[in-house]
Order: sequence, then C-alpha cells, then structure tokens
Amino acid sequence: MRRISFIRIAVCIFSFTYKHKFKTQTAPEVRVINLQHFPFMKYILLFLFTIIIFSCENHSFDSDKRQLTAKNEIREKLGNIQSFNITDFKEDTLQEWPDTAFKNLIRYSLNVVYKDSTGALQNKKAFVVFTPDGKSVISSEISN
Repeated sequence: MRRISFIRIAVCIFSFTYKHKFKTQTAPEVRVINLQHFPFMKYILLFLFTIIIFSCENHSFDSDKRQLTAKNEIREKLGNIQSFNITDFKEDTLQEWPDTAFKNLIRYSLNVVYKDSTGALQNKKAFVVFTPDGKSVISSEISN
C-alpha cells in the first residue's frame, strides 16, 4: 500500500510540473495598435513610406546620361562642323572585347548627319564604348 501511495504522489507531482511547465511557455499576448489613439501616426507612416520609395535608385537617368556623353564624345571628334544631328541611336552589350579586364561592355551605335567645314552633307556611323557600369568611356570611333 505504501508503494502505491508513493507512486500516486510521484504521478501527481509529475503531472503538476508538466502542466505548470506548459502554462509558462504559452505564446505572449499580441496587442494591436489602434491608430485612433495616435492621430498623426498615419501621416508619419505615409511620410516614411514616401521616403523609402523615393530613396530607391533610378537607373533610367544613367541611360540618358550615357546618351549625352556619347553624343558629346562624337561631336568633339568631328571638330569644326555645322548642323550636327543624330538620326539613329542603339545600345548593345558586348560579350567580347580585346581587353580581358572588361566584360559586358556597353556600346552605343549612332548614325550621325552633319555638314563639314566645306558645307558638304556627311552621313557617318559612330561607336562609343562604355565600361560595364556606364560611367566611363573606353573608346569612340567614327566610320563611313
């Protein structure tokens, strides 16, 4: 009889600690913030959202900047000209280049129409090669 009572006591103690253990490990209470208590909170959240959106980089301006740089590079190479006009503009990525230090270079192809110093109308094709980040000109050439 004594053995049964000790077993019952041990089972009772074990079940009490087992239940108590899981009661203390329950999930914490989740509270929802009511924005009505903070009248300016929605404006602050809107302000933070617009800062995050407008702080992202915009790469479309980089392309425009490269186009202007390519145009200026070719215009400088032509020297003393009149009525300079670009009729066609194309952007390509070069997979191979003689210099092995660069990969995936950006090449701009331009069809240029201009009047030379004698007044004759010239139609030429020009190429400008940029580094992969598009910030520096590697080479530029004009061909017939």
